[in-house]
Amino acid sequence: MKPITENQIEEYALTELQALGYSYVQGAMIGPGGLPPPRPSDTPPQTGGEFQERTSFEEVVLADRLRNAVARINPDIPADAREQAVQKAMHIFSPDMRASNEEFHSFLIEKVRIPYTEDGFERSHEVALIDFENVGKNEFLAVNQYTVHQNNQTKRPDVVLFVNGLPLVVFELKNAADENATLHGAFNQIETYKATIPSLFVYNAFSVISDGIDARAGTISSGFARFVPWRSSDGEKDASKFTPQLETLIRGMLPPKTLLDLVRNFIVFERSSVHDKRSGQVQVVSVKKLAAYHQYYAVNKAIESTLLAAGFKPTPNPSQREGLLNLRNDFPNYRGGFRFSGLVELAKELRSKQTSAESIFWELIRNRKFLDLKFRRQHQIGEYVVDFYCYEKRLIVELDGEVHDLPEQQRHDEIRDKYLTALGNQVVRFQNAELLNDPETVFEKLSSLPLGEAG
Repeated sequence: MKPITENQIEEYALTELQALGYSYVQGAMIGPGGLPPPRPSDTPPQTGGEFQERTSFEEVVLADRLRNAVARINPDIPADAREQAVQKAMHIFSPDMRASNEEFHSFLIEKVRIPYTEDGFERSHEVALIDFENVGKNEFLAVNQYTVHQNNQTKRPDVVLFVNGLPLVVFELKNAADENATLHGAFNQIETYKATIPSLFVYNAFSVISDGIDARAGTISSGFARFVPWRSSDGEKDASKFTPQLETLIRGMLPPKTLLDLVRNFIVFERSSVHDKRSGQVQVVSVKKLAAYHQYYAVNKAIESTLLAAGFKPTPNPSQREGLLNLRNDFPNYRGGFRFSGLVELAKELRSKQTSAESIFWELIRNRKFLDLKFRRQHQIGEYVVDFYCYEKRLIVELDGEVHDLPEQQRHDEIRDKYLTALGNQVVRFQNAELLNDPETVFEKLSSLPLGEAG
């Protein structure tokens, strides 16, 4: 029996990805002077450049694919604003790769804001790079042997996954049959890529390392110990120990819907203090964290149970959600699907019934999910910062914990509410427990309010 080669592992990964719905193209085909696939020997040769999507190997984003996707996703935004958003996403300049990665992640999640002036007021277009609500509007592409040149170094990651031309996932594959090609060696290769071609990792959501059998995933700030396996392809049970981890990881973690769910809801950046023993100085660094497989499935199931208990109806075919909860409510004035996905930091709280009411409320109202109203969170009005504010209806929603039951806090709240009301706002308060235990009633009360208009 012939030994397995790295090329065979790469081909296997690409086959699995194509089965999930990814398109595939060879890196050489779309590079500078890109050539088409080999043709039969009896046909005339073709010249280079016909398939070119990159003008140089220093480019890491597939610009035309990104430009086309932005136009497709944001048809109502002016073309010049869309182009500005594309340029802003493609030109993130920072000497710190982690800072650039965090800035790009904010573009993905919060959209790219392009300011403009209308009727004397400063406004902004919010341009989406990815359509998280409609997965089918995005383009998913797997590219192997993607050559990148930077800092006088040329590197060629084994497989790169692109969403709308953005390189979100990098694979480094080794051969388990080669005693010198270990999983740790794959991790070291990713570290080399980060040092030599850092521009590729500005856009990186996470990386995958594998020797064809074992496979793990981690972020740009993960040490080897923080690269972890994905042990279930469906969240119902762990895969057999005889199933290659690479297969389980691809099938469980990388279906397009699951990938977007992970990017949107299960990646967080945390500030961490690092003490330099030599200098005695303390440096604050950003640590990027990706949910483990058990956190991902547990949070989604916990939130689904919470919403079902509150009376929200699931979609007719919940087996197709692949990690995204897409629930509809019964409010007569509600404008669309009730989409609510959990965050990594809520995992333990949800399991112990100590969920943050503000975080849950924000997920339920953000992006105009409730009555088509745009809310802002932690919004400053005068000397006060309110929990949630809707300028269109001059509505303030406060979620109160137990501290608001104290007499001193109640007096402070009364003064605060009088000031906010005097400015023409309506202030509505709910106890945290009301939202956690009976969210349907909370939203029914909000729906029935006589709401004013902004002056």
